[in-house]
Amino acid sequence: MITSLTLLILSLVALYIGAGWEIGSHGVTHESLLRLDDADIEWQLKESKKILEELFGPVISYAY
Repeated sequence: MITSLTLLILSLVALYIGAGWEIGSHGVTHESLLRLDDADIEWQLKESKKILEELFGPVISYAY
C-alpha cells in the first residue's frame, strides 16, 4: 500500500536527484551483506537497484 507519507518521501528523493544528489542502491532489506550468502547478496543488490531505477531512472552506484 502506498501512503501519502511514501509519496512525500518519493517526491523528496526526486527533488534531491534533480538538485544533483546521487542515489545509490544498497539492498532491499538493509541486512548486513557480510552475513548473507552469494545468492542473497546478488538478489539484494540487483533487486534494490531495479526498484530504484523503476522509480527514479538509472542508478550507477552502490552505497554500503
